[in-house]
Amino acid sequence: MGTTMVVRPDDEYIINENNLKVANDIWLPLQGQMDHVMKFSPERDDAPSVTIQSAGSSGIDASAKAVVDAHGRIVGLKVMNPGRYFFGTDSTGTVPPDFEKAKVLLENGQELEATILWEENPSDPGPFRIAGFDISDEPVATGAPSGPRLGDTFDFATGSKAFLDHRDSEGNLLSVTYMGGNQNSQTFVGKDTAISYMLDSSGDKTKELGDIVNSLVQLRDGLSNSSPNLYSQEIADAEQGLISMEDNLINKMGELSAKMVRMETVRAHDEDYLLQLDQQISRDLDVDLSEAIMRLTRVSTAYQAAMQVGAQLLNTSLLNYL
Repeated sequence: MGTTMVVRPDDEYIINENNLKVANDIWLPLQGQMDHVMKFSPERDDAPSVTIQSAGSSGIDASAKAVVDAHGRIVGLKVMNPGRYFFGTDSTGTVPPDFEKAKVLLENGQELEATILWEENPSDPGPFRIAGFDISDEPVATGAPSGPRLGDTFDFATGSKAFLDHRDSEGNLLSVTYMGGNQNSQTFVGKDTAISYMLDSSGDKTKELGDIVNSLVQLRDGLSNSSPNLYSQEIADAEQGLISMEDNLINKMGELSAKMVRMETVRAHDEDYLLQLDQQISRDLDVDLSEAIMRLTRVSTAYQAAMQVGAQLLNTSLLNYL
């Protein structure tokens, strides 16, 4: 890949392939105001490829991509298109063997198999779609090229870790620091409707989650450095704080669950709307042309007659009756 150089939008000059300092032509300022949101995703040509069995001519093939951390390890698979698969299941509820696994192939020749998690679409009964992947039982594949940003696993797709972990020379966790902001990200799910699909970060509400890990680290260090007769005191000191943090964590889980239900409701509504739109387009395409012309002629004639009657009434005044 050669030397990696980071080019930022505010860089006035860059170094080109001939090692010459030239004006920044990679990031260019907009000449006018944009009234819409622009989104892009940088992709690598040497990224790991994910192979999923085809759905055949009657279905829609699913697609996914590997999630790679800064160390080149595959930490998961992200569903890009859940697909639409028609196949039956046996009495045990299992899918056909060819559809149980997805293969991930790295540039260095390594292979990884992920178990496919299937589900039935509640808004489209009959076919199956991919709900996710499970790679917990597989050995960690390494050597994959990392993403365009270094230093994290894109926890919240922000380019930086939400919680930065501090470790000693032996890899033991010392503490975590919250690196996120205090503003909520929102996305529009309708014309004038927006939803915050993450946890509420205002008032350090997300930052509090890091206190759980820090409390566990303090308990571990306290038990390691205390004499056995002081263990009960260390546990008692940490118990109350951990119970309170457990309630906070459960509240956060409930908050995320409620938002997931809302997002799923919006998704089902949009799918129904698109289905109705497709049906309307289909009816418009199948219309009888001669019948449509006859209807248009009748409506046009009635409209012209109404306009003529209205014009005659407007031209009438009291002078016409004197």
